[in-house]
Amino acid sequence: MSATNPNADQQIVDSLRFAELGDGIVVLQVHGRGSFANSVAFQKLAERLAAKYGKGNYFFILDLDKCATMDSTFLGALASLALRQRKECQRSVVVVNANEHTRKLLDTLGISRFVEMSGPKAPGPVPANAQFQEEQAQDVSKLERIVHMIETHQTLCEVDSENQARFKSVLQYLRESLDREQRGEEG
Repeated sequence: MSATNPNADQQIVDSLRFAELGDGIVVLQVHGRGSFANSVAFQKLAERLAAKYGKGNYFFILDLDKCATMDSTFLGALASLALRQRKECQRSVVVVNANEHTRKLLDTLGISRFVEMSGPKAPGPVPANAQFQEEQAQDVSKLERIVHMIETHQTLCEVDSENQARFKSVLQYLRESLDREQRGEEG
């Protein structure tokens, strides 16, 4: 029985989708898991769309209806996006359709303090006729992925001091991995 995730019985392929609704409003969807495997694509998609509309002229809505879970790397990328939008647009990212599990992740890591949470299955701002496009996976070098993972975990540590203890060993491991990769050693 899956009380926390009504989509748990369905096989959903991990993917990212987006729909541009006009006036700089963009809905981002996470299907399956938001993880280190697709967090670079998520961040680059958000950066590309923010640049397209220009500073102060974009507004992201994150629809988690089909999102089973998110790892810390993806959550750090989300935190970076939310902080950027708040700074540049003076508006919070709106998170809609978060299940109990993803809501708890956002709360635990302190992200829910600077995003606007809409209730589960709220008839919210995602129109039924929105035309979604799938974002293609990004080819990312091992070095780029490690740097991305360090940056996202550092962001999490900056947004909530309790995350410093949570991710201290992760950051240490990632920094050691980065050092090995830069020296050209096998991991």
